[in-house]
Amino acid sequence: MTNIYRTTMKKSIYLIVLIIHFVSCKEVYDPEIYSQPSVLVVDGLITDELKEHKIRLSRTVRFDSLAQIPETGASVYVENNKGEKFGFTEKTSGNYYSDITLFHPATGDKYKLFITTKDGKTYTSDEQELLPEINLKNISNKAGEVPYYLTVENKVKKYNINGADFTATQTINSPQETYCRFSNTMLVEFTSITEGVLSYCWRQYDASVYPIISEIENSNAGEFQHKLGFMPLNVYFFGIYHFSRVEGRPPREIFTYNYLYHYFVTIKQYHMNKSTFDIYKLINKQLKAEDKIFDPVNLQIGGNIKCTSDPKEPVYGLFDVSSVTISTFMVDSYSNNGAYYLTPLKPIDFDTIPKTGFVPYVAPVTWIR
Repeated sequence: MTNIYRTTMKKSIYLIVLIIHFVSCKEVYDPEIYSQPSVLVVDGLITDELKEHKIRLSRTVRFDSLAQIPETGASVYVENNKGEKFGFTEKTSGNYYSDITLFHPATGDKYKLFITTKDGKTYTSDEQELLPEINLKNISNKAGEVPYYLTVENKVKKYNINGADFTATQTINSPQETYCRFSNTMLVEFTSITEGVLSYCWRQYDASVYPIISEIENSNAGEFQHKLGFMPLNVYFFGIYHFSRVEGRPPREIFTYNYLYHYFVTIKQYHMNKSTFDIYKLINKQLKAEDKIFDPVNLQIGGNIKCTSDPKEPVYGLFDVSSVTISTFMVDSYSNNGAYYLTPLKPIDFDTIPKTGFVPYVAPVTWIR
């Protein structure tokens, strides 16, 4: 009996039991639903980069809503193991930023986050050490295809998207423990011509569906490979194709011609503390849960923040302190000998570029040449 058949039978038995149970009930039960109190959610990342570091605070709402309420008016600061305090200023609702001229996280220092909300409640994170950067020896890839499902005219259609699986190689000189997280962001540049007007266009794509984490525990000296996941390299996936539309009076057909310029990818490797890695590992376990009647709730993951004024109060979120290594490549449009050629570039943080946009006539300053 195959695993697929056993899984199907198991779920069928569960459904039959549930149906018999509900049909046999003689009285309708209308349970009372108690709304959960609003819970503070913390999203903070401190790295060794010279920039404004951000702490985002928000509040949960009803269980049937995906919205979040920004937590405004809070006092936020980070303190290191030397007793130095660095304040964060709220610049937009719920978003608190460090002063780039004062706060320069240093390798080897340990940091804790402190929050006081406008209602007087206090919160503190676990202590996190800023670990040294990890130098990757090589970024490689292997060409392939993955299925992609798209709803067209109320029908789900399956497509095969070409791209590549990426891998990072790390050299290990002695037995060690290393815990990493990777984020992969693609930037696609293309030109668009409509009625003789040339526009320079771009759009980003986050290729990290789930947190990409990797660990090395007591490994012998040698080379270790971190799997970075699949990245699509397909013009149709990014909507880069010719099309026409009918506009005006009298109606006339307007043609738009789109041409791929280049694919780029920036890979960030975060060297993190084991306690933070364990939280990401739990997040992945919940997001990828299978063979369960009900999916687990993501907010079951508490994180590393606690309420010091009321220890019984739940808090969600994560304060992450990690060094980051950034690698940027231009990726060829076509594969050769089972791989896409990568041209190394000066590291570029795509977070400094708008997610999508276009500029007519002249290439923007953010255009990567």
